[in-house]
Amino acid sequence: SSLLITCSLATTVLGMCSSIMLLGSMALAACHGFVAGDGQTLGPAYGEGRCSQSAGSAAMKAACSGAAPGRRSSSPAGPHSLGHSLLQVQHRRSSTGGLLADDGFEPVDGGTNRACRGADSDDTSDSYYTLFRSMQSIDLCKAKCRDAATDCRGIEYHGSGRCEVWTRSQGIRASFPWPGATCLRMPPLVFEPEEIGRSRACRGADATDNSDAHFELRLGVGSLQACKDICASTSGCRGIEFRSSGGRCEVWTRAGGIGATVRLDGFICLRYGHSTTPGTTVPTTTTTTTTTTTTTTTTTTTTTTTTT
Repeated sequence: SSLLITCSLATTVLGMCSSIMLLGSMALAACHGFVAGDGQTLGPAYGEGRCSQSAGSAAMKAACSGAAPGRRSSSPAGPHSLGHSLLQVQHRRSSTGGLLADDGFEPVDGGTNRACRGADSDDTSDSYYTLFRSMQSIDLCKAKCRDAATDCRGIEYHGSGRCEVWTRSQGIRASFPWPGATCLRMPPLVFEPEEIGRSRACRGADATDNSDAHFELRLGVGSLQACKDICASTSGCRGIEFRSSGGRCEVWTRAGGIGATVRLDGFICLRYGHSTTPGTTVPTTTTTTTTTTTTTTTTTTTTTTTTT
């Protein structure tokens, strides 16, 4: 049988606990923001191995704040883990859980109180994301995603300051319930419409910036679609320049993207980026060459002198 003991915020030694359940020989504290217990905690609401702490009775004083559901904490519990009361967590949730209008991020399954997942709700791996700690706001976490440009597929942010910048190539396809977390994904990566880039060659900061360092050159590429596919599978690709003659394919990886184009028949230049992210549309710089022909007309006058 199980014994349910209700504890108040004023009296509990954990400070955040809403209830303590005793199951056999294992003491399990079901809390808002963490799960604490003896040995390796099994979080019933969040999945096996949600967080870990030292064995023994001292474990009841520890907490794994910010450990994502279904993942083991990589740092020991300490003052930082115990530093957020339930009221503070709720405040962070209300102040950072909302979505900014027109910021380019899409909520996954509502976004709020959701942890990000891969193909399904059970698909999680440390290789899917880059972890940042002590992020003070969800906006800072979003900024980390934007820094990664086309490599970023979305973010998971928790009020404890945990920020995951997802770079899984297939993106974020599912989520899992986790109080205090927010899961947002970037819109799909797309190429500009082809009519925009026809008879254009790509350039960097301006029309004269055509450094070989801006792109990776591939020759013998059979089609425009094949060039696009190479870009889509290349980390940090910002766009392509393609010429069907010779199958010349430039995969642009310049950090600042393709900032300008010039007119050049037989070429096509297409930017690659998130479809609705503000600020990804870069003005096109056009270079026009004007040839002026000057015609000089010379008039010769012949004078004939007749002597009598």
